[in-house]
Amino acid sequence: MLTHCSREYVLPPELAEAGSLASARYVTRHVYPARGIALQVMRPRLGDPALLHTDGQEIELVFFTQRPQDASGLRFVLSDELLPVTEYELTLEAPATCDVDGLCHAIATAPLALPSERLLTLCVDGPVESDCQSSAVYRFGEVPDPLRLAVIADPHLGGIEGEPTPSRRLARILEVIATREPRPDLAVVVGDLTQDGTAQMQELFLSIARTFPLPMLLIPGNHDFNDGNINEYLVRVLPHLDHVNRLGPYVLVGVNSGPQLRDQGGAGFTGGVSYGLEAAQIHWIADQIAPEDQVEIVYVHHSPYAVFLSVIGNHREQLLEICEAGGVGLILAGHTHMNEVYDKAGIAQGLNPRCDQLPGPERRPISLVTARATDRSAGFREVVVQPSGVVSYCWIDVAVQ
Repeated sequence: MLTHCSREYVLPPELAEAGSLASARYVTRHVYPARGIALQVMRPRLGDPALLHTDGQEIELVFFTQRPQDASGLRFVLSDELLPVTEYELTLEAPATCDVDGLCHAIATAPLALPSERLLTLCVDGPVESDCQSSAVYRFGEVPDPLRLAVIADPHLGGIEGEPTPSRRLARILEVIATREPRPDLAVVVGDLTQDGTAQMQELFLSIARTFPLPMLLIPGNHDFNDGNINEYLVRVLPHLDHVNRLGPYVLVGVNSGPQLRDQGGAGFTGGVSYGLEAAQIHWIADQIAPEDQVEIVYVHHSPYAVFLSVIGNHREQLLEICEAGGVGLILAGHTHMNEVYDKAGIAQGLNPRCDQLPGPERRPISLVTARATDRSAGFREVVVQPSGVVSYCWIDVAVQ
């Protein structure tokens, strides 16, 4: 939420130069070699999983290898997290292509026998090294109709009250989501996974998230940039700061809104305004959405509209313009620790709405801001999206000790 004056929400200079969309290249060039990482699955993985709904569907693979000349000899295998002895080998449609930094891309075909309604682990095996990423692939029995999202905002592990309170509340929230009827199809965590972005807290978040039986989408928040600790997020959580997932008629675009403005050259206190989006991100978002797409959702940590001026900084207007032009109906956000709803003109639909149906299509995109999940009044926002684009939402209280 609002910054504390003692914190430094900074970008490593090489990442600032590369840009948000090039975070994977930044990691392979500047972070992985320094940390002695020789092989790693970069996509799909927890936070950016492959969402399948048919047999034999393609899976985009992104991985890092310290020896790109040996990439053709790597083996990719899926295993059932409930039955780990069962393996499904992926077949590459063509040899992987790698750059000089070891950033590699390939397209694989999922086996016809792949189980549905189960999270699968993706492993890459080489002659010497191997890497496995849990919760990487999920095949739905059929395309969700409607799509049910559980939106979790601002877990802040490591604070605000101090551990173990936030992590205990997060674990309970995920347990409630997993057992809810009808059960949500996806969880979307809209940033501030941790209070200070430390390696210990990022690992704690992952240890809790790996127990969740449903696919989860993640983006960072301003607190994940604390003291340059965005490197811990990029190495341990997701190397891609921005990513898109498609599931039948649904397009979900995750966007990094960056650290706080005042620590990136802003003069004095600027409230909760973020550094904002880069021009390249705006063009990328426009490329991911199209008016003919049925249902498009953008999720970001900072909202275009919010109380206390806690909004996206740079390119806020351009984001709203391309979302309206592309037919995006919904922008999911967090950051303010409050439930808020705004139409495309910034007209508030009540500052603390809990359950309702969103305004009509002429007022979209709607900015739907979700309260902090691990606050004393813990909970999450359930969002139901019809294939027609009609959206309804409800705040779900979760009792925790």
